[in-house]
Order: sequence, then C-alpha cells, then structure tokens
Amino acid sequence: MKTNSFFVGLIAAVLLTSCNADESTMLTVINEDGTCSREISFHPSPQGAMAKADEPIEDQCLHFGTDWKRTWSVVGEDSLHHAVPMTREQWDSLQRAYPKQNVASKILLHCKRDYQSVGEMSDSLTHLIEKLFDAKSTLEKHFKWFYTDYVFEETFSLLDSKQYFPIPIEDYLSADTASYWYTGLPDLTKGLTGAEQKEMLDGIEAQVSRWVNANAFAYVYDYIGQVYYKELKNPPVSQERFLALRDTLVKLPAVQNMSGNMSEQISGFLKDYYHSDVYSNLSLFHDDEKLVWVMYQKYRGYELLTTMMAYHYDLVMPGRVLDSGIGTAEGHVIHYKFSAERLIPHDYIITATSRVTNIWAFIVTFLIILLAVGSFFYHPLRLLRRRE
Repeated sequence: MKTNSFFVGLIAAVLLTSCNADESTMLTVINEDGTCSREISFHPSPQGAMAKADEPIEDQCLHFGTDWKRTWSVVGEDSLHHAVPMTREQWDSLQRAYPKQNVASKILLHCKRDYQSVGEMSDSLTHLIEKLFDAKSTLEKHFKWFYTDYVFEETFSLLDSKQYFPIPIEDYLSADTASYWYTGLPDLTKGLTGAEQKEMLDGIEAQVSRWVNANAFAYVYDYIGQVYYKELKNPPVSQERFLALRDTLVKLPAVQNMSGNMSEQISGFLKDYYHSDVYSNLSLFHDDEKLVWVMYQKYRGYELLTTMMAYHYDLVMPGRVLDSGIGTAEGHVIHYKFSAERLIPHDYIITATSRVTNIWAFIVTFLIILLAVGSFFYHPLRLLRRRE
C-alpha cells in the first residue's frame, strides 16, 4: 500500500538509518587569529551549477547568498576548481562522457564563506538551512608561553523536538541506549560476542520501531482530534476527552507493533477501543493521498533536515591536533560523522583541541638565557679589569 510505503520510507527509514552522501562535505577551517571559514560541497542541480556568481541560489534546500564564493569541480578532481557559472556546453560534455549517469552525481558545487568569528559562522549555518536546527560554537585560546592551545566546540541542537516526536524516546530506551543507537556512543558492545551484539541490536531496533509507530499514531490521533472532531456526528467522547486519551492508546501493544497498512490499523484501533464506527468512517482513512499529505506535513521539516545535514564534517584546526573528540584525525584534518538522526537523543557536540608552537617564545627565551649567561661572565671580567 502507498500509505505504508510512505510511512516506512519517510519516517522509519529516516529515523532508523543514516543517509550520508559519499562526496558531500562540510569543511570547517579554524585560523590562529580566530577567523574561520566554511566550505560546503554537494551535488548541485543544473540551475545551481549554472547560476551566475553574483546571483543567490537555492539548491538542495540550502540558501546561499552572494556572500558565498562558489566554484565547481568534477568528482575525483577536487583540486581543480572551475569558476561559476558552469556552462551548458560543459554540462552536456559531461553528459556525453557519462551517457548513462546523472551529470549532477559527477560534479560538486563548492560554496565557501569566510567569517570573523566561529559564532558568526555557526549562526550563518543556522540561517542557511531555514533554522531547522540550532548551531552554536566557541573557540578558546590558552596561551602557555612556548605554545598556545586552541579548543573549538560546535553544538548542534534539534529545535523543538516535540514537534516531530511528541512521544519521547526515553519512554522506550534508556538514555545511553538511545545515544548508542543514534550516535554510536557510549559503546555498549564491549565484551559482547557477535551473537550477543546481534541480539542486543535486534532488541534495540524493535524498541525504536515501537517508538516510531507510537509517534506516527500520536500525530494522526491528534490530527483527528484537532482538525476533524467538530465534523463528527455523535462521537462517543468529547473532544477534550478524546485528546486526553491519546497517551493511553499509544501504549497499546497493537499500536506499538503496527506493520502493513497504517490507515486500516489505526481506524481499527479506534473502532475497537471506542466501540464506534465514527472515527473509522473518516475520509482520512479512506483516502491514501490525504493521509500521505497529513504525514508529509508533519515530517517535512525533519525530512529536509536529514537531506541538508547529510554531510561529512571535516575540521582543520591550527597547529597539531591533540584531541579530536568523537572524530578521527587524519593528518591536519579531523573527520566527524554528522547527520540529523544524531540529534534525536541529545545535542550533537563536536570538539577538538590543537596546539600551536610559539617559535618566537623560544627565540625570546634563548635571548634571555644568552643575556643572563653573558651578564654572568661580564661582571667578573669587569672587576678583573678594574683590579689591573
């Protein structure tokens, strides 16, 4: 059924799995003076690739103003950037080179912007994606004479999570288990055999599925109570009572274990619980297109968020990396796994510490020592000459 396919594809797949694109990246560079830059690279639409440099663009649901410098490159040739706009001739040339592939998948659009502070950079990202989540960052410098330590932190928060998930995940999983499922931390698999890990993950997945079902049911239930109730003839309970009973019905095992045709099952639950056909006769349950539209309106923002946040997060810190937090350091670049579902259990925090050697401090120290040693020998020599 179309309804079930939509439900599984839009909600379950979004919440149960990650959808990071292989080549899409968000590169953040922190400089010693506190300035920074961010470059977002992604597969563009023809309109985005061919837009003039002095024109703002909206691509992949991201809004880039003219203050973003744009270039493009062919996948695999990232070091060779071309000026925008990409011409129709260049697009067609790539299409001839890859006749059976989507040209957009063979090119990357690079959008870069410089900032005076990390706070300005995070605020810019929040506006770039229509304020669907909140980003805040800090940069601390710790001067220690011979070296200076830099501590960068960027925190991503899902704004108004109850908008998408009125039933909290804590009702189904412990805080650590939910965090592990969506972020990989803390690692709950230490000391477990492969079979034991599978058993644990199967159990977690079952609970997450029940949580997803509970939220889908809760939204449809609230929608009936808030939008359709005044149209019902002789409902078995008042509107206030109907809405108040939502959390009771959500806990029913049949609701939490839904599978298959969601519209038939929800209408059946309401009929059995209230011993009435009033709710099951609603057009909402007899028009797949309408229920799809209702569910889409609910989860459109989160669906956009998962699309826009499907980036590899790469961070370059000044100097030598001392601590990469939950990332993996590879030379001067720290790689983080970053996606929307990681915001479900709690804020997602990226932290890194690096150290810059203050060469001038060594030079000054050497000169001070040299002067001290020189002074030590200078005074005895001076006294000796006086005696002579």
